Amino acid sequence: MKKHLILCLLAGIAQTPAFAQSSVTLYGSIDLGIERTNAGAGTTWAQNQGTLVTNRVGFLGKEDLGNGFAVLFQLEQGFFPNTGALDNTANAIFNRQSWIGVSSDYGTIKLGRIRTLLYQYDYEYLDAMGNALAGAQFRLFNFFGNRTSNTVEYSKQWQDFQFAIQHSIGGVAGNSKANSMTAEALAYKHGPVELIIVNHSAYDAAGKDTARATTFGGNYDFSLFRLYAAYAINKGTGSLNTRDMSFGVRIPITPASRVMVSYVRKSDHARSEANANMFGVGYTYSLSRRTTLYASWAQLGNDAAASYQVVRPGATWRSFDAGIQHYF
Repeated sequence: MKKHLILCLLAGIAQTPAFAQSSVTLYGSIDLGIERTNAGAGTTWAQNQGTLVTNRVGFLGKEDLGNGFAVLFQLEQGFFPNTGALDNTANAIFNRQSWIGVSSDYGTIKLGRIRTLLYQYDYEYLDAMGNALAGAQFRLFNFFGNRTSNTVEYSKQWQDFQFAIQHSIGGVAGNSKANSMTAEALAYKHGPVELIIVNHSAYDAAGKDTARATTFGGNYDFSLFRLYAAYAINKGTGSLNTRDMSFGVRIPITPASRVMVSYVRKSDHARSEANANMFGVGYTYSLSRRTTLYASWAQLGNDAAASYQVVRPGATWRSFDAGIQHYF
């Protein structure tokens, strides 16, 4: 009787389905500092947040399906640690990222709310500031927003090349073009050189006019410093016809500290006296692998008809900040 029972249990175990190995990681970042800013209407002191790294809490998951296939997901919510409030941008629970995907030797497919391609790659390839601090490139470059919803993304790594393509579904009945966006990126990384080109095209709410931006550039590591350069052509949607340009350098002072210097210019080819120039300096010091001190300063000057980062045309934007950032 006992022998029969043991045999039945072993048979039941053998028939139980084998669950694939899976993991879920809770992660986040908290960044707080003091900022002194003048946007053309007087100086303002504030406790600023997310200057070096945007504050977020997230879940990153992976299930190994075998044969090189895996299911991935990411849920990420922004928050404001200076008040404890949630960042409700896009009126979403997970406003920063919310996607599920499948990866394999054939590439990775994601569906959901995802970072735009230029935002994904800019901090690493194009901006000496890492698209952060006071002199961040996003203040003048066109990113088509930082994230795009209702999106399908495919990416593939092939030797030194990385290719990605996105398409955001507009969701307008009877008009598949309205509010839709398509983007492509091709990146190359080998030894000291990193290069990238990103193209974005977005339709308006009527599906008739498009805003287009092509951004390209890269960086080169000269050992003593890393040099960055980028250029962007923006056209479409009414009279949009601008050019963005940036140069920067990142200099390691010690193994734990570095200095960044950048210059960014926007030239408007459709309007006169509508250009802008920004110069920035930044400094970071790593207390550990997870904690960093930072300080930065930037000045953005507008022509008489330009009003980037300011409350009135022609004003000059200035900002100084210092703070601490920690990963967990």
